[in-house]
Amino acid sequence: MRRFFLPRNNSADWRICYRGLSLIGLTLLLLLPSPLLAFNPHYVVADDDIFDASAMTLRDIQRFLDTRTGTLKYYIAIDTDGLMRTAAEIIWRAAQQYHINPKYILTTLQKEQSLIDDPHPSQNQYDWAMGFGICDSCDKDHPGLQQYRGFAAQIDRAAWRNRYYAEHPNEFTYSPQKMIITDGVPITPVNQATANLYNYTPHIRGNVSFFSIFERWFVKRYPDGTLLRAKGSPGVWLIADDTRRPITSKAVLASRFNPKYVIEVMPSDLLLYPQGQPLKFSNYSLLRAPWGTIYLIVDNERRGIISREIFRRIGFNPEEVIPVAKEDLAPYTEGKPITLASAYPTGALLKDKVTEAIAWVENGARHPVLTQDILRVNFPKRPFITVDQAALMQFPEESPITLPTGTLIKTTLEPTIFVITDGVRRPLASMETFQALGYKKENIITVDEKTIELHTLGDPIEFYPIKK
Repeated sequence: MRRFFLPRNNSADWRICYRGLSLIGLTLLLLLPSPLLAFNPHYVVADDDIFDASAMTLRDIQRFLDTRTGTLKYYIAIDTDGLMRTAAEIIWRAAQQYHINPKYILTTLQKEQSLIDDPHPSQNQYDWAMGFGICDSCDKDHPGLQQYRGFAAQIDRAAWRNRYYAEHPNEFTYSPQKMIITDGVPITPVNQATANLYNYTPHIRGNVSFFSIFERWFVKRYPDGTLLRAKGSPGVWLIADDTRRPITSKAVLASRFNPKYVIEVMPSDLLLYPQGQPLKFSNYSLLRAPWGTIYLIVDNERRGIISREIFRRIGFNPEEVIPVAKEDLAPYTEGKPITLASAYPTGALLKDKVTEAIAWVENGARHPVLTQDILRVNFPKRPFITVDQAALMQFPEESPITLPTGTLIKTTLEPTIFVITDGVRRPLASMETFQALGYKKENIITVDEKTIELHTLGDPIEFYPIKK
């Protein structure tokens, strides 16, 4: 990292110097990848995330290292007291001595030198494990730096420094409620933990890196499309766009989702997400706006029916129309209007009577159903309409049908379990992650390779549970 510690007048005090960065400005925040849009440069983590020394036991630390691909699970080094200890013991002792959260140390080891996951680290990575005392252009052989060289020294000094930041906040550039321009962006840390992070790494990108690693490992986050229910509460919530949207009735739930995929979580897990707009209406509900337009609800869209004649000819039932207020329509985006050309606005399964090819036709477009797995999962009770090829081919072909969001799948060839999210298959990093997130083995569906390949491979989902 861009910092360098030098003795001041041969005393135990230190000053921090760091090589300047080019001003990146607000563009840096705008270019953050989408999974990091929740990054708040003024509040990176909570105070407990750095200062709760009891967050992990020695056993927790060792178990965590055992699940990773790095070498720290069996690494042994001389500790600061001259005794040989495991990496887990060195981390735990420093955490207890300086009252620092072991999760902070583990995250920093990954941010600085990738030591948690690198299966073939160099001695240099061990020697400067926490990035303490060095900058990108520093000569690591400088005599003044040698007291910080070594795995145990790095852990000890980084933990000490973070405790010192907290106990002497006015001695450092960053402190709570004090605005500092960083990479061209005005940053005002709202808590001591965030001030610590910027004092240790005085640029935004390094703290984005810390946040993303910490969030991935130690914060329970669910992919979009997940259904959650708080323990002791009957209500079900949909995770969408990093919010929790309440599903207002069993009918709405059943019309749009498979209730067996609901995951029971602690109420605190739900509070990680701000509340979004409720899902109040079942799929294919007919809603009359105050201005008179009748809309058909299709997933997250409202599709206006352009005339009463179209309404009648398609066969909708007037008794099913629900008068609603303007705000009831607000959560739905405006979709294409329904006209006579909108064949099968609520969808139909068509089967070619010669080739037996199957397609889902909706809104005048044909979506191929390419595998039996997709057919049985998406349309378990839907009847076919058998047509000749000309009738089927009159509809333009669009993207094939994929498995529903929230589906758990695997193949017979490998043990990896995937969660489907908007056509993307995201692997669950481990069975510990699977169990910690509340997924159920009975909901895993075994599919063939062709079904797997229809879904783009996405980022893994990982979360490390702490078992006290």
